[in-house]
Amino acid sequence: ENERAQAVADGREFARLWFHTGMVEVEGTKMSKSLGNVSNVLDLVERYDPRAYRLLSLQSHYRAPIDVSDEALVAAEGGLDRLDAFARRVAADLPAVAAGEAASEPAALDRFREAMDDDLHTQDAVALVFELVREANAALDAGEPGAAAPKAAAVIEITGALGLDLHGEEADVPAEMIDLARQRDEARAARDWPRADALRDQIKAAGYVVEDTAAGSVVRPA
Repeated sequence: ENERAQAVADGREFARLWFHTGMVEVEGTKMSKSLGNVSNVLDLVERYDPRAYRLLSLQSHYRAPIDVSDEALVAAEGGLDRLDAFARRVAADLPAVAAGEAASEPAALDRFREAMDDDLHTQDAVALVFELVREANAALDAGEPGAAAPKAAAVIEITGALGLDLHGEEADVPAEMIDLARQRDEARAARDWPRADALRDQIKAAGYVVEDTAAGSVVRPA
């Protein structure tokens, strides 16, 4: 009630849902001004994808400490890269899912609801998302889009409920980078691994990354 009193006294409406969370830590040490290890959200979003902090928060239970270190945020960005890559694959290989026209796997949604009903265990929900991504990718690799679609649809629905937007759209990539990726595919087909690695490094040095898919190399901004 004291928190509410402060907000109302300042002429503001209090939050509809409010609760204490675990301490914010940096490499195991409580974040505090006296220690000089404080970073605010505005600082973080200048250095990292804003979604990385959201994913990091979701991967921790709200009542447990959360470690907001550079290492943790880099790892979260790596997780986002995997999710975005999956969203792009869905857009290319499962257009009905991307258009919201496919039904989600009921068992997956049941597991998500159970995690949320169990004191907001968002970390279990995130683990479920990555599990579904692995299973859907495996089904697509095996040429079974019908088996992949409900799992992929569940990923889209669950991440949407968590407020975790996935970037499934393809970014504009210069023709030069696309040509280098084509040359890399040719080198890989010829089993010329040194040339394939050199082309990958050239693409990376230009600020792009190359992903290997069943349909060939895909280039996107780093």
